[in-house]
Amino acid sequence: MKFSFSNRQYFLDQLLSEEFDVLIIGGGVTGAGALLDAQSRGMKACLVEMQDFSQGTSSRSTKLIHGGLRYLKQGDLRLVAEVGKERNTLYKNAPHLTQPTEVIIPFVVGGSMGKFSAKLAMIAYEFLANVESKFKHKILRKRDVITLVPSIKKDGLLGGVIYFEYKTNDSRLVLENLKKAVSLGAIALNYTKVLGFEYTQNAISAVNVLDVLTGREIRIRTKTCVSAVGPWTDGIMQLDNAKAPNKVVLTKGVHIVLSKSVFSLENAVYFEVGDGRMVFAIPKFDNVYVGTTDTFYTADKTNPSIDLEDVNYLLNALNKNFEHANLYVKDVKGAWAGLRPLVLQEGKGEGEISRKDEIFETDSNLIAIAGGKLTGYRKMAEKVVNLVQKRLEKQFEKCSSDKIKFLGFDSRPESEFIEFALKNDLDQLSAERLYHWFGSQAYAVLDYEEVEGLPIFLGKSLSYCLENEMICNPIDFLIHRTQVAYFDFELSFFYLDAVYTFLESKGVVLDKKSTYLSYLLSLKSFKS
Repeated sequence: MKFSFSNRQYFLDQLLSEEFDVLIIGGGVTGAGALLDAQSRGMKACLVEMQDFSQGTSSRSTKLIHGGLRYLKQGDLRLVAEVGKERNTLYKNAPHLTQPTEVIIPFVVGGSMGKFSAKLAMIAYEFLANVESKFKHKILRKRDVITLVPSIKKDGLLGGVIYFEYKTNDSRLVLENLKKAVSLGAIALNYTKVLGFEYTQNAISAVNVLDVLTGREIRIRTKTCVSAVGPWTDGIMQLDNAKAPNKVVLTKGVHIVLSKSVFSLENAVYFEVGDGRMVFAIPKFDNVYVGTTDTFYTADKTNPSIDLEDVNYLLNALNKNFEHANLYVKDVKGAWAGLRPLVLQEGKGEGEISRKDEIFETDSNLIAIAGGKLTGYRKMAEKVVNLVQKRLEKQFEKCSSDKIKFLGFDSRPESEFIEFALKNDLDQLSAERLYHWFGSQAYAVLDYEEVEGLPIFLGKSLSYCLENEMICNPIDFLIHRTQVAYFDFELSFFYLDAVYTFLESKGVVLDKKSTYLSYLLSLKSFKS
């Protein structure tokens, strides 16, 4: 059964008619990972998400599979080892979503890191994270740093170190987990909001949800229930028990996007700013994205604001650390704001709160997980499903998610697809985008129909996503399947009409086009 909008009614009917071993609330990366883990063990699993898949935190990260260097600084050696192993696992199972990327950390006068301390830190980090020899660090002389980053500020520069992080597409990582789980028989639906719980002998036995697109209410019977909703953790726990105390605190991280024609950078840089924080500047195709900020947040969780203060903070960081940058708000072509659901620790500042995950179990058998990092999502999912398995008191397979190849996995190299795509009227950059979005599925994408008003690669992607990735409106495609809107505001406005018209012609239920335009405009409200 294709994971398609045209089959949405079938999936809704299945939710209504079956009893599940586990129902997962939340279609971010942790929920998607838990769905795949549970279904692959032999459980009957389903997932509901009140927005689109990955619409919350899991589409708004720094888009890196971190190796855990930051945790070494905090003295958490176990976490460094764990995330290092997880990074290697993901690289093995989804190489198209994990591109090894050289990152340069400059050493500067008065900075917190020098040649000796960096050498010790990197040796320890690479040992704990089991880094392959070809991805080991190198200490750089001042002239080496300047060669790699010609625009770096020379005054006060002492040298640097180069090490590896892995670039990813966070939204696509969520989709790969979901699509694999659905291919194994799981059910996953976006735009299905949890309204409340039903109980048998004080334990959750059913979940009432609203199909947001049609207004239809559905009762889903389940033996266990998992909450993996990130910023909405307290809301779900208080839906179960109105007196449940708050468990998470939110911090906001903003990223901005600049064209390479405005800010030229070919190698990623991780540099210190004046307040002790460190900021990434990462090239991606013909852009550079920069982030992140870290501030407590208590406002709208659904659409966190990108404030002018956040944008200026990042622009000032670039202007102070790169020569002749002279960057202004008008130069920002894209941006996004994401919320980190951190486990509440009284008295700690924004940057001091641990990024560790934590599981909360209620008297009614609700299992909730919060905190954690993108890199550790699979282990978080495994821990949750282990608890589910214990609750079910039934024999299932052991966790094997570390060995599951995603649908986009292929032993053929990226270069082979690029060559194939070039012979099919695509340019180099479009071919690279397709591969990094879909992996080996990109070959199939090229067989889909073109869409009037869109570039060939984007139109074929839209046709493919409609049939295989449960898109329900233009925003699902322009943000959560391709992230076009995050990386280029104006381009997303330009493409909206063509995307809307195509989806409407295919019978997809839609709001007025102005609704989606308003959403896209809200992303750049700081430029008003």
